[in-house]
Amino acid sequence: MPAKLDIPDFVPCLGGCGETIAMNTHGRRQKYVKQGGIYCRDCVRKLLSERMKKNNPMYDPEIREKTIQSLKKSGTHPRVLGGNGRGLTKGQKLLLSWLGRGWWPELVIPTEISAPDVPTNYKVDIANIWYGIAIEVDGGSHKGAAARAEDARKDAFLKSKGWSVLRFRNKEVLTETERVKAEILSLISRSKETIITLPGMF
Repeated sequence: MPAKLDIPDFVPCLGGCGETIAMNTHGRRQKYVKQGGIYCRDCVRKLLSERMKKNNPMYDPEIREKTIQSLKKSGTHPRVLGGNGRGLTKGQKLLLSWLGRGWWPELVIPTEISAPDVPTNYKVDIANIWYGIAIEVDGGSHKGAAARAEDARKDAFLKSKGWSVLRFRNKEVLTETERVKAEILSLISRSKETIITLPGMF
């Protein structure tokens, strides 16, 4: 029978931030044994954010230019204006400034479906084709039953094309920013780094 490890009641964060972490849960003790230590929540978020930037292919100028040209060729290039022509919302601007390169505002995605109840394209508030993540930042116009039903159809279409969809209210992004960021980072950490091919690309 293996010897029982003597785990202290409190341990310093591996990130070197000075935070002391209580080893009062089974999950924390498991992480401590597996990693030889444990990180606090702030350091975990920092590490995920750094990894996101390090692994982001859009920091490679050649790949970035190729992607831009491919998006233009396919007709899915991002537009400067957002919010149906009213400009990007505060929530969009906040997330885009934090997310950095590789995240496109107002990415237009053709549906390529000819049906009276299906639009010719959907516009994603913030998108990353490398991670296949679509982020929707909803304003007050999304509260009604009809709007929610349309949002559900849009989400279903995007998911059928391989996208992972996160939907937040604009107010959430502005008032619960850290929680929203944590959700996005969590999805990025689980996402496979494979480009989603849009109609006409490459």
